[in-house]
Amino acid sequence: AEVVHLVEPPGRLAVLRGLLRGARGDHGPQPLLLESLVIDIVKDSPVYSRKFTPEEIKWVRNERELCRCDFVYWATRYAFIIDWSGQLVRFPPNIAQMMAMDVFAELEEQDIAILVQALKARQLGVTTLAELIILWKTIFFPRTNALVASSDPDKSAQMAQKMELAFENLPLWLRPRVTGYHKGELIEFA
Repeated sequence: AEVVHLVEPPGRLAVLRGLLRGARGDHGPQPLLLESLVIDIVKDSPVYSRKFTPEEIKWVRNERELCRCDFVYWATRYAFIIDWSGQLVRFPPNIAQMMAMDVFAELEEQDIAILVQALKARQLGVTTLAELIILWKTIFFPRTNALVASSDPDKSAQMAQKMELAFENLPLWLRPRVTGYHKGELIEFA
């Protein structure tokens, strides 16, 4: 059995159950269109070929807020993982992950800190889910410190690679400003 720990103070996981699923962020410009405007990256900040239009700015602000309010919205639209076949795909939560999110949401609704020790079979995706939740928390909630580690150094490196993969595939307009980065060890945001 694999052991996964996820610790979270009460009241901060926002809407893990995806209650905003009906809220659509697809009115207006598409994320890939905005990414096509990037012509360079200087000091970890994108340089665009033109300024965003007022409609694009509103859309980006709305999309950032939807992502901050709803983990499932963010994860299914912007979090990329490597699937079982080795393909880069948007995160598709499986049944075990949806059950875990329901448990986390119930704990949050009861104002109970989320401390989970999951004694489970391997390969259910709970580690991937925990890593995505941690990445989401560090991106959208200031002053969040997080640690992902294993007693096995190789497993720790694999876990770090999953988070880095998801972060590196975020649209540039959704990423926070990086202030420190040591591949496989640390990502620090402003």
